Amino acid sequence: QMYLNNVGIRKIAKFMNCSASSVVDWIKVLGKQISDPLQNNANKAASQMPDIIEMDEMYTFVKKTTKGSCMACLL
Repeated sequence: QMYLNNVGIRKIAKFMNCSASSVVDWIKVLGKQISDPLQNNANKAASQMPDIIEMDEMYTFVKKTTKGSCMACLL
């Protein structure tokens, strides 16, 4: 929680009464535990994506005036 809330590694080590290298090791282990399921979910989602996506086009028309582009001229 401290690392996720931007507390520095040295400060975490001081609070936890351990070495900074231990904190780094914990972060690496927990980061891997978090990233593996996320990567698996991303791969699963990518495999379920359709190959072709059909989209409708929408055209808009903007009226141009010879008086200028102020909003009062359009009223």
